[in-house]
Amino acid sequence: MNLIAVALATAAWLAPIPGALVEQDFSPPTKAWGAGHRGVDFEADPGTEVLAIGSGEVIFVGEIAGKPVVVIDHPTIGLRSTYEPVTAIVEVGQEVRSGDPLGETAETGGHCAGHCLHLGLKGPGKNDYRNPLSIITHGSAVLKAPKT
Repeated sequence: MNLIAVALATAAWLAPIPGALVEQDFSPPTKAWGAGHRGVDFEADPGTEVLAIGSGEVIFVGEIAGKPVVVIDHPTIGLRSTYEPVTAIVEVGQEVRSGDPLGETAETGGHCAGHCLHLGLKGPGKNDYRNPLSIITHGSAVLKAPKT
C-alpha cells in the first residue's frame, strides 16, 4: 500500500457540509484548459458552516476572480482542498483538523454564490484535479437526482 493510501485509510475525511446533497458531481476536463467541473458542489444556503475535510494547514484565504476562497494543504496525502465561496474564520498558517470550522458559505462569488459550496481537490501536480468524493469517508455525501 502506498503512503497516500495509508494516510487515507487511517484518517477521517469528512464531507465539508455533513448530510448535504451533491448538486453537481466531478467532471474533469479532457485537457488542462478544457471545459469541465473540477470539483463537487454541495447544496448550501448562504451562512452554512463549512468544515475542513481533513487535517492540514491553511495556505490561502482570500479572493480569486471575485470568489472568497480557503485552501488547505494536506501533507499526509500530498493534496490541497479548496472551498468556495467561503467567508473564512481561519487564517493562513493555521493548523486545522478534520471537522474544524473554516467559515460560512458566502452569498456572492462564482457559480455557487448563494446556493452551494464548491469543494475542489488538487495535487500533487499543477493540473492534477481529483474527485473530492473519492476520499470522503464520513459525513454522507449523496448525489442529488438529476432534474428531469
